[in-house]
Formats: sequence, C-alpha cells, structure tokens
Amino acid sequence: MEGDINLNGNQIGNSNQNPLHEDELVQKRLIETHFLSRNGGSSTMTSDLNMDGHVITYLKEPEHDHNAATKRHTNTKLSLEETKCKET
Repeated sequence: MEGDINLNGNQIGNSNQNPLHEDELVQKRLIETHFLSRNGGSSTMTSDLNMDGHVITYLKEPEHDHNAATKRHTNTKLSLEETKCKET
C-alpha cells in the first residue's frame, strides 16, 4: 500500500498490546506508561538508564544541587575549591 489512509474521524481499535516487530501499531497507553516524555512532561524514571556506551551531551548549567553537571562545570568548581584551600 502507498499513500495516506483517510479515516474520516474514525479511530483504529484493538491495536497490539505486546508488539513483536518495530513496524507494528501500538496502543497510546503502552507508550505513555513505558517511555519518558521528551517535552518536559511529568514522567518519572523507575529504573536505571542504560546508555549502552553513549553519552549525554549539551547539558545546561546546573541550577540546583540535584541537577546533572558537565565535566567542565565540575572541573571549574574543583579548581576554585583547590585555589581557596591554597590561599588558607
């Protein structure tokens, strides 16, 4: 099949709850309960994040103690602390 399907306002029902292949239709509920929102939604992680050897890039500067920090930010803070210690 090629081209769009016009459902005329109708919905597709009875989609697969346990998709086996990457091109299968899945229920909205499955996506909302198993994936974190990319747009600042209120999803909460409930287990570890496995980056499989990849890195997180372009973090903004931390505003709170519990925010992630870049290596540059951490090194700068450590360097400032070392300088303070040497001055005392």
